[in-house]
Amino acid sequence: FDIHKEPERSIRVIAGYALMMDVELGLNTFIEHDGNDKYIVARDVRISLEDKPIASTNAIVCRGTTCY
Repeated sequence: FDIHKEPERSIRVIAGYALMMDVELGLNTFIEHDGNDKYIVARDVRISLEDKPIASTNAIVCRGTTCY
């Protein structure tokens, strides 16, 4: 679509992305933060993670593989 001919549509698209939940955006929802620590909750067990991962990919587009 042409942003100049349909500016309202552009605004709706941006607003739609802004209102999406983390899961809908494809963000990692397994790792939780409590302000100081990172942890994973599995079967009612809280597993603390180290501050720095062993391996992590820093790129805009990647699979997002991170090892703790």
